Amino acid sequence: MDEKSTHAYAVQPGLSQRLAQLFDDAQVPKSARIAYVCEETGRKKQTVHRWLLADNPGNPDLESFALLCLRFRVDANWFLGLTPTPFALPSPVDKEASTSNAPLHESGIAEYLSQVDSELQRVAPGHLSLLMPGDEMEPRIRKGARLVVDPAVQEMTSNGIYALDYNGQIIVRTVEHRIGVGIVLACDNLRYQATVFKDAAAAKKAGVQVIGEVRGWHQTAWV
Repeated sequence: MDEKSTHAYAVQPGLSQRLAQLFDDAQVPKSARIAYVCEETGRKKQTVHRWLLADNPGNPDLESFALLCLRFRVDANWFLGLTPTPFALPSPVDKEASTSNAPLHESGIAEYLSQVDSELQRVAPGHLSLLMPGDEMEPRIRKGARLVVDPAVQEMTSNGIYALDYNGQIIVRTVEHRIGVGIVLACDNLRYQATVFKDAAAAKKAGVQVIGEVRGWHQTAWV
C-alpha cells in the first residue's frame, strides 16, 4: 500500500454528534445527558463530559462504547461513521428459542453470552473468559460481568485487578502493594473489607493463587 492510499480516519467529532442525535431522538434533555451516560456506563462525570464536547471531544473506552450501542440499540458501524444508516441491533432474545425447553429470555441471554465469549477469544486470544462471581467489585464491575483474564500473569507483582483462587473460591480483587503494610486485596464495594497479607509468600500460604490479571470486562443490563 503506497503512501497516497493511506489516510487518517477521524472518529471524532462525528461520534459525539451521533450520540447527540440519539439523545435528541430519545428526547433526553441536554441537562440530563451526562448523568444519563454516567448511569449507563458507570463512568465519572468528568470522563463523560469529554465525550460530549462540541470541540475536540474525547472517545469513550471500548466497554462504554459497547454499552451505548446496546442501550440505544444501534449498530456500531453507524456510531463510528462507517455506514450512513443507523441499523438497529438484533434483539439478544431469539424468538425461535420459544420452542426449546429453556425460557425465551434465558435462551436469548445464553446465546448472547456465547457470542460474547467468541468475540473475546477473537480479540484476546489465549485469555480466559470468566464470570464475575459476586458483587464485591460493584459498581465498577457488576455481578455476572464477563471478565477477560490474562493467565500468563501468575504473580501479584504489580498493582491491578486480579482473578484469584482463594481456598477454592474464585474472587476478583484490586491488588495494591503498600509500603509498610503489605499486599492489600480490596473491593470496590464498601460493604466488603480489604484483606491484607504481609507479602506474596503469606498470601500463598493462606491459600491465594493467581488465576490471572483482569485486562477488561463486558457487562450489560437486561430488562
